[in-house]
Amino acid sequence: MNTHVERFLLAAVLVLAGCATASNSDIQPGDADKAIRAADVQLAAGMHAGNTDQAIAMYSDSAVLMPPNMPAMTGRDAIRQFFTGFVSAFNVDATFTPDDITQSGDLASERGHYEMTVTPKAGGPAAKDSGKYVVVWRKLNGQWRAVSDIYNSNVAMPH
Repeated sequence: MNTHVERFLLAAVLVLAGCATASNSDIQPGDADKAIRAADVQLAAGMHAGNTDQAIAMYSDSAVLMPPNMPAMTGRDAIRQFFTGFVSAFNVDATFTPDDITQSGDLASERGHYEMTVTPKAGGPAAKDSGKYVVVWRKLNGQWRAVSDIYNSNVAMPH
């Protein structure tokens, strides 16, 4: 290979590596895993306590929540409204279990499954649900925040 080409390629690689290092200086390899697992526990605890602020703390201001059988909700205010309605109507016991968390720089993906029991506060039988979810996370201002969250149930809808 031509020496000039080799030097150019080496210089290009070094410049790109320097840019990546400079832009991701606050990103620690693997730090998403611990933060995401803690956020999952906080979400479940907030739902159980009926505390909307605690439940939605993991979401970025511009996050998109995509629940089953409903339109997507964009932004923290829309997500707050969804969770407020949910925890106002039901007592919730939920567990969110990550099956895979993958981090690349300031982005991370989480794939997992959930178990949930909801009991109507107005009375009536409890309903059990289980399903799976995918959440895309981004590190914003030093905090991991969910930017896209989609989930769906393993339980068939009643006819």
